[in-house]
Amino acid sequence: MNNTTICEPLTEDELNFYTTVSWWLDGLLQTLLGSIGFLANALAIPILCSKEMNSIFNKLLVFLAVFDNFYIVCSVLEGLRKHKSFSQWHEYAFGYFLYPLHNFVLCCSIYITVTLALERYRAVWRPVEYHNKVKGANPWRRVTTTYIIPVLVFSVIFNIPKLFEVEFVVKEGLIGGNGTINQSLASPTELRLNNYYVIFYVNAARLLVQGIIPFSLLSFLNYRIYWVIRRRREMVNRPSLAATTATTIQQSNNAASVRAAKANETQQAVVLFIIVLLFFICHTPRFALNVHEFLTLEALRFSIEHDCNSVSVWALICASVSHCLMTLNSSVNFFIYTFMCATFRRQVRRVVCRIADNAENEQRRRSAESCAELPCANETTVAFARSVSPSTLLIEKDKVEMDVEEKAAATKTGLLETTF
Repeated sequence: MNNTTICEPLTEDELNFYTTVSWWLDGLLQTLLGSIGFLANALAIPILCSKEMNSIFNKLLVFLAVFDNFYIVCSVLEGLRKHKSFSQWHEYAFGYFLYPLHNFVLCCSIYITVTLALERYRAVWRPVEYHNKVKGANPWRRVTTTYIIPVLVFSVIFNIPKLFEVEFVVKEGLIGGNGTINQSLASPTELRLNNYYVIFYVNAARLLVQGIIPFSLLSFLNYRIYWVIRRRREMVNRPSLAATTATTIQQSNNAASVRAAKANETQQAVVLFIIVLLFFICHTPRFALNVHEFLTLEALRFSIEHDCNSVSVWALICASVSHCLMTLNSSVNFFIYTFMCATFRRQVRRVVCRIADNAENEQRRRSAESCAELPCANETTVAFARSVSPSTLLIEKDKVEMDVEEKAAATKTGLLETTF
């Protein structure tokens, strides 16, 4: 391949186009999505930890939200590093901490999603055996020992090479406010550009471990979950040919619990299906970029060694799209829970009402204190304002409305006597 062709720089129009698109995607949209997703995941964590949602599946969702928030922080900081003015401490943080952490939490998030599917598969495939195992067990201990520790250990071991992919190169001749200065910039190491390393680890191993294996497992487990739920629904709805009176009474007594269990299983399966579907959509561009890097490895090596450009503008734009989609995938789970889970919605309303109640109480307290400072303040009114909560006022209002309705009904029926 001609080296001049390899190092052909982007035209001014292409550079302006990429700069604009990257700023909107990596700089603005990713930061906006990440901020919303971080707050949503932070709100979801205590709700999923509540007693009303005390299940192994929900505990796994807690860990997924934690890893997603770490991923969001790394993505947003990386976007700011690209589009803000140069900061030496940010550059050091990227090379020594954020870059390996970013890859670590990505691997954890992928396999926590796989463990969600595995947990649902165990619950619906062998329900009696699963119920006997989890009955009376601490869900946190089971989740930690069975799923989280293996995922953490595997992710750490698999991402150890990422610690040796970045080095700092001093660029001389840069103009600062006081003249010429030197800056240390993050640059790929010889290991990161080694042909065998790129072929076997960056492309083959990561495509297999973070692409083919989780995609295959999620596809298989979700298909089996769907098949079991569908078959069980057909068996439950199938009429019995020889039903005695005792059997009929027992079936009617257990109908409510059967319907509730079936609805809960279906609800969690639907939540899992949506999470997996979004995972497929948002992670596909990342796999395509890994393949593209493998096909253009020679050009990439030459451009880095000679400090020139070899990456097409469309590959750069696809990288920005991939970053934005993966941040979206880490930010949207809260809204999936809200729309698909009635228990989660009730807990969200309780939290919102509690926050609003506390804010209103604080406002009433401040109003009472400011009223007490006035010389003409009525002490009884101030004390009442301090002691009465919004909940008490609502109860009193309901009582008054009930009394009015009862008196009106009594008047219509002639049961209320007029007294003078």
